Amino acid sequence: MEKAENRCFARIRILVEHIDAKVRVFKIVAYRYRNCRKRFGLRVALICGVINFENKN
Repeated sequence: MEKAENRCFARIRILVEHIDAKVRVFKIVAYRYRNCRKRFGLRVALICGVINFENKN
């Protein structure tokens, strides 16, 4: 039972880590953000949109 739960958890974790790696390619979360703070959310949302678009196609 515990082994099956760990496998299920590992599958989810792998998906999340792959998405995290794709976001880090853009370097916006990998390094300190030095631009205008009020546009940070917009830029992160645009990057996530690009990644979601790539995953759907």
